[in-house]
Formats: sequence, structure tokens, C-alpha cells
Amino acid sequence: MGYYIPFVNRSVELERFREYSSRGFYPVLFIYGPEGCGKTRLLKEFLDSVEGLEGYITVYVDAQETRSIEQAIYGPTEIVRFASKLISAISEGVGKVIAELLPYLIRKVFARHVRGRHVVIAVDDVARPLGLQVIEAYAKKLYDLLEWLLGQGAEAVFIVATSSEGSSMRLLARHNYVTLDFIWNLDRKSTYRLLELLQAPKEVFNEVYRWTGGNPRAILELKSLNWDVKLWLERMLKKLKPIVYELAYKHGRILKEACENPDKLLEETELKQKLLELNLVTPIIRPCLGYTPPVNHELGIGECYAWQIPAYKHVIGRLLKT
Repeated sequence: MGYYIPFVNRSVELERFREYSSRGFYPVLFIYGPEGCGKTRLLKEFLDSVEGLEGYITVYVDAQETRSIEQAIYGPTEIVRFASKLISAISEGVGKVIAELLPYLIRKVFARHVRGRHVVIAVDDVARPLGLQVIEAYAKKLYDLLEWLLGQGAEAVFIVATSSEGSSMRLLARHNYVTLDFIWNLDRKSTYRLLELLQAPKEVFNEVYRWTGGNPRAILELKSLNWDVKLWLERMLKKLKPIVYELAYKHGRILKEACENPDKLLEETELKQKLLELNLVTPIIRPCLGYTPPVNHELGIGECYAWQIPAYKHVIGRLLKT
């Protein structure tokens, strides 16, 4: 879109990550949250704040990056060069390949350089490109890497991965080599602050929060449309129409009830799984890291499940009425 989005009110999350990087975190941390809620931006702001500190080694991998090695991995020159040599013949899916090779890259490049150091490794948006069938094994590889780094004499190790893909949460929750946490969209006050920084007209503040629930990416989409909420919703309706009609054929009653209360999905496993795969709903791990949203059915937030943004429940409810 060409818009820069200001970084707003993630001070609690930033401070927690800095604490983990200072004293170490055990085991591996997986962060979940709605698509577009700011997980990537949070990671980058955090890494920017610690990478210049004495004794720190920081590595960031964007598992979703398809073509650019420079965009797929940030870190010390040695590891970026080594990664470039290993995958020089690959033209697509470079982020996925680098994420898969990351434990090997770290061991090869830093075997003699981690003693007494603080090692911070972040793998962003990892579940979807790698696939659900391997996410458990991959998390175990990250855990083995953490153990290896500690065995090599690292002072502290913090390995964090993110995903907006809720299906993998259930798979990882059964293992003790990962810890799960969750970040939510911005609260109302922070959303208004973001809208001020984006120079949105004050008369749209309430409406924007009502439909986006404080999701930064959705807010950017609205900015690109000059804050035309009606146009944004019409585009969403066109995109979701074939999906909703297919779901409604078999799951219409529960889907309608879930628009009023997303916790109704607890009664219908098949529908819940499909909505998770479509990134329309997400489980919520309470309390969240930072702001924890209260149950609010108007915003599509239940105790255990929530629509990723309120607009989804409203648009789907509208389609079901037709």
C-alpha cells in the first residue's frame, strides 16, 4: 500500500521480550494472534532495541518471504552470507527454506561464538509456510537448538516464533518443549491514538474501531480507501460470499449462532476447524501478553474464541440473511 504504520502501545510486550532476552526464556515461545495485529512489527521493534547491545547475537527469519534472501533473514553478516550460499539456486519460498535450515545455520556459523553471549532468534509467521504436518517437529528442532546453545555456554537464549494460524496451536499445546502466548489487536484508546497519527478524520474513529476492533492492518486498508468503510465492507462481502455459502450449506445454524457468540464454535468441531484454517476466527489464550480483550459479542470476542476482526462476523451474518 505504501503506507508506514506507526508503532503504538506495545510497551508491555516489548518490555517482556527484553526481559526474556536478558535472562533467557525456556523452552521455546510461540506467539499467536489475529492476522495483521502487529506480531511482525513487534518482533522487529524488539530486535531493533537489542541488536546493538554488547554481547547480543540477534537473528530474524521471515518464513513467509518468497523471493528475497535479504528480506528473509536479518542478522550478523556471517549467517546472511552463509544462508545466501546455501540457497543461491532457489528462486521461490526462500523464507520457508531458511526457516527449515535455521538450526543448521546457527550451529555452523556460531559454534565457537556463543559462549557468554545473549542469543535471540525470531522466526516470523512460521506455521503456514512450513505446514501443519511438520510444525510439531519444527518446534522440537528449535527446542533442540536452544538446548545446544545453552550447552555451548550461551549466557541467555530466547527463541520466539509467531503465527496467526490457529490450528497449529492445538498441536503444539500438547508438548512441553514449547510455551504458548497470545497478543490481541489494539484496545480502543490505542486505536484512536493510531488513527490520530494516521491523520484520520475524528468522525470515523468510533466506526473504524467498531469494524476493525483495533487491527492495524485492517486500519491501513481503510486508510488506503480514504476511510470509506462502506467500500471496504463491500469488498470483504464479495471475497467471503463463496466461502460463506459453502459453509452455510452444512453449518448454517451454528455459523449464524457463532456470529452472535463465537464460543458457540465449541459445539461444532468441523466448522471451527474450517474457520481457523480460513483465518476468520482464532482461539484466545487468556491472559494475553499485553492487552487482554474482555468478552464483547458486539466486537466478536468470546471467552475462548473470537472473530479476528469484528467485520467478519457482521459481513458473514449479513450473507447468511440472504
